[in-house]
Amino acid sequence: ITARKREEEDQKFLLKIAETARRAESTAELIAAVTREVGRHLGVSRSLFMEIDLDGDAALVHPDFYAEN
Repeated sequence: ITARKREEEDQKFLLKIAETARRAESTAELIAAVTREVGRHLGVSRSLFMEIDLDGDAALVHPDFYAEN
């Protein structure tokens, strides 16, 4: 893949994420949609979003995305 093509794909991805953020009706919906789109963009079989509270020594793992392959 050429650098120009990669740049175009990355730009489309960022625009899709921005649109997803604009349309999300809740934080949970936003996190799920971004997790899914990041997984698809990177071509991975699984992706997830995790919040880490360093002061509270805790982590929260949000529902993850699995590719359908």
